[in-house]
Amino acid sequence: MWRFGPNRPNCPRAAGDYLLRLTHRPRQDGPMVASLVLVALVVLAAVSGGTGLRGAVALAVVAVLWFLVNGRMEGPTLLVLAPNHGLTGGDLAGIAALGVAAWRASAVVRRRRSS
Repeated sequence: MWRFGPNRPNCPRAAGDYLLRLTHRPRQDGPMVASLVLVALVVLAAVSGGTGLRGAVALAVVAVLWFLVNGRMEGPTLLVLAPNHGLTGGDLAGIAALGVAAWRASAVVRRRRSS
C-alpha cells in the first residue's frame, strides 16, 4: 500500500503534501532547466515560421516558461521598474520570443483571412 509520510494512508491531502515536498525542495538543476528552456526557445523561434499557428503558440508558451525559470541566468538589471523589480538581460530573450510568436501568429491569421 502506498503511504505518504509517516503512518499516513494515501489520500489526496497526503499526496498533495508529498508532491509539494518534491517540487519545493532545494534543487541543484536550476541552471540546467533554464538552459534547456532557452534552447527550446531558440529552436522554436527558428522553426515556428513553418509550423503555423501551433508553432507560434508553442513559442509563446515556452517564452512564458522562460520568464519563470530564467532566475539564475538573468544578468544585469537594464531598467528598474520598482525597488525589487526590473527588466534584466535574460528577460530580453522572452520578450523577443513573445514578439516573434505574435508576429508569426498574426501572419497566419492574415493568410487565413485572405484565403
